[in-house]
Amino acid sequence: MADVEANYACDNHSSDGSDDIASHGSVTKFEQKVQSATNNLNPKSIVGKVKWSDYSAAMHNEVRSAAFWLAVGTEFLATFLFVWSTTATVSDNFLLVSLVGVAMTFGLMISVGVYIWAPISGGHFNPAVSIALACTMDITILRAFCYTIAQLCGSLLASIVNYGLIAAENRASNSLGSTYLVNEGLSTAQGFGFEVLTTFIFILTIYATIDPGRSVSGGFAALYIGIAGLCCHLISASQTNTGINPARSFGPNVLAVALNGRSIVVDSITGRTVDMLGSFYWIYWIGPIVGAISAAGLYVMFFTLDDRRAGDNVQKRLKAYQKWQDSILEK
Repeated sequence: MADVEANYACDNHSSDGSDDIASHGSVTKFEQKVQSATNNLNPKSIVGKVKWSDYSAAMHNEVRSAAFWLAVGTEFLATFLFVWSTTATVSDNFLLVSLVGVAMTFGLMISVGVYIWAPISGGHFNPAVSIALACTMDITILRAFCYTIAQLCGSLLASIVNYGLIAAENRASNSLGSTYLVNEGLSTAQGFGFEVLTTFIFILTIYATIDPGRSVSGGFAALYIGIAGLCCHLISASQTNTGINPARSFGPNVLAVALNGRSIVVDSITGRTVDMLGSFYWIYWIGPIVGAISAAGLYVMFFTLDDRRAGDNVQKRLKAYQKWQDSILEK
């Protein structure tokens, strides 16, 4: 984890930062660098005055860090594997998988993905997760942006591979596991509500598991997050096909339209067709983002059990999140 420790490094150590480090006793090299890079930043700067010189210093050093770009590449690979493995279970119209089976696939792959990739990138493979963590200053805006681009690219490649692995006779009018309003009687507003609330549950679980005050080991954290994902799919798969992840809805929907047109048959019995990029599609972006930011803000303000996440300095938040990543390796 030596390279990861350099993510928020800053070359210039201020005297104020040194005093603060001394007051907290023995600290790691990573903590010293975070202290130097983000000294005196305050969570109130989210809506108030921002010391961009310090914050930009942290981002500048991320760009120069090999560990940062490894993490970005990891998010690409993690999202690729997640989107391919999950949408492959439902992309062949002639091989039907039960709702429970689909939910278990998504939940278990979330657990596996978090366990594998968390020590390297945090194991997000979901733009809503990255955006929420950036809003609460657990990661930088730059990292969230680069992660999101990598996640969308990974999702698109996953759908291309998925299409290539489907039997040729089953490719025509195939949704490729796209998200859409499965319940034909559901309004767009109702679908939006499902996406907001299920993502809220999912992100709240993530913040609880990365809270050092709860002492959740890395392996169990991955399990809890996966269970939350499974529950969310059981709740809304029959309604919205469960997005809770803009990247999961990006590749399949875009490629399905690009290859099979705007009218894709989703029910061979009734002949129902759906435009996978139709007027409802926005809910799979705005819904998860709104739910994620709401859950993140609520947890940090009222439910965190660790003072490093509720403290008055952003570097404390960065260190707390890093500690959770390190715990995956330690435990």
